[in-house]
Amino acid sequence: MASFPAMASEIVRVGVTHFPPFYDVHENGEVHGLGIDVINALNTIQSDYLFQPVPASPLRRHAMFHEGRFDMSFFDHVVWGWDREKVESTPVYLTGGEVFITLKDPSKNQSYFTDIEKRSIAAIRGYHYRFTNFETDPKALHKRFNITLTNSPDHIIKLVEEKRVDIGIVTETYLLKYFQKHFTARAKFLTSNSYDQRYNFTTIVRKGFTPSAQKMNDLMKQVRADPRFKWIKDTYGLDW
Repeated sequence: MASFPAMASEIVRVGVTHFPPFYDVHENGEVHGLGIDVINALNTIQSDYLFQPVPASPLRRHAMFHEGRFDMSFFDHVVWGWDREKVESTPVYLTGGEVFITLKDPSKNQSYFTDIEKRSIAAIRGYHYRFTNFETDPKALHKRFNITLTNSPDHIIKLVEEKRVDIGIVTETYLLKYFQKHFTARAKFLTSNSYDQRYNFTTIVRKGFTPSAQKMNDLMKQVRADPRFKWIKDTYGLDW
């Protein structure tokens, strides 16, 4: 959960969407994950701003932004449905990507991932994927793909493991943490060598908002350089 200093001059509402391990949003409203750890760090290193998480669903987050429910989004990218006329973004501060997984089988190799439209696939509802041309509308996706949409990467992995779908798509960061926790699982799955898309994470900020994207870039640099928060990098296996 996010922690806050006793006083701050300005509240900054950060939109958080279920996106493990960056945000793990629970049904009871609690939010954990890398993004919350970063919010806590930002509230520790300065007192000019009080950063507060605002949970938002993948399908509603842009509408909530336009409604003024929050003013910035971490671990995001402008190509994921943002209006460039209304937002600005920081430089990239973290890279990653999404990979495909399938159950290992002697008949399968990397070519198994080349034609997704021939396979049944599990993906996260509301996420922007390159293989879908960043389409998020469930009706449009079901017309083109044999796709199962869910809210949990754990569920995606389970669907693949139980042979209910041929392929699943998950973030590489999440998959690595999953294999650390379930160390025997790695031997069960074939993982794509290439990414569906590479993540170039930035912070999206409403134009004209304070703190600006430039200021947020400076604050994020402070967090990454502060030895008190080296544990964040170590916990999530980051290279930032």
